[in-house]
Amino acid sequence: MPGINLTQQTLKFPLNWHGRLIVDVKQANGIERLLHQTLHGCGLRNFQVSAGSTSAKGTYRTFLLTSDIPDIMTFRAITKALSTLPGVKILL
Repeated sequence: MPGINLTQQTLKFPLNWHGRLIVDVKQANGIERLLHQTLHGCGLRNFQVSAGSTSAKGTYRTFLLTSDIPDIMTFRAITKALSTLPGVKILL
């Protein structure tokens, strides 16, 4: 199983990934559809996308992402694709 070292931790693939996306609430309309399209476009078939909480000031909305990621190339493609979506501020 190949892995990648990120700050003293090693990711081992396949990876059960749980991500959190912080999106500008003004651009959050339709983002769930875009998230589904993006993950599907990266080759994932079994994933979950759910809306999380909104920030106290109502500026940002969280979306929770869960999927099994088969390899590092897919992981990199997903993170790159998600970071380019409109309104995305942070991907955790």
